[in-house]
Amino acid sequence: MMRFLKTNGAYNAIGELIDTSMEPFRATNIAYNYPSLRADASPTHWYEGTFSRDATEISGTVHAATASFTLSLKRTTTPSPAPKPVADADCLPRTGSDLQGRWDGLLGNGPDAVRVVVKISEPSSNNFHAQLDNLSGPWLGQPLLVTCEQRNVQLLVASRAGMFQGKLNDDASQMLGNWLQGGHKSPAKFWRADQ
Repeated sequence: MMRFLKTNGAYNAIGELIDTSMEPFRATNIAYNYPSLRADASPTHWYEGTFSRDATEISGTVHAATASFTLSLKRTTTPSPAPKPVADADCLPRTGSDLQGRWDGLLGNGPDAVRVVVKISEPSSNNFHAQLDNLSGPWLGQPLLVTCEQRNVQLLVASRAGMFQGKLNDDASQMLGNWLQGGHKSPAKFWRADQ
């Protein structure tokens, strides 16, 4: 979410990544010449975009230190609220749910493997509330969309940044499969952290 403000003829922007716990950031520089916009967050992170004809949408690209991705911003007077975190009490293992609980995981192998924690709550059958914390980086509290059919499990980051596809073992203590992100596939495993 980005908020643009004009004060004394100068533009400012404040951004929030609502699917993480990162603090809001303020643009260090804004260059605006309709229909083009560039908002710098740091020397290595910026957003470049183009306004639609009716100025209700900006389509552009986020440039980060090592990657770039497309991002469209739509004008609204009712921004989406930040996702509600999964409380520890809501993800205690329970009878009748193979997935509810806290899961530790590794995405990839070796020294570059990414350490993650997944919290899954299943208050009723196949009704999941889940989140992923990336312990190797700043991405915490990312909402997950969970599906489980005949021990086949999919954990999809709600922002579509990445996805786990794998199988739950017979005693529901591990999930083994692959992490798919940016067109790449790497081995991934999760194990119960609460047993």
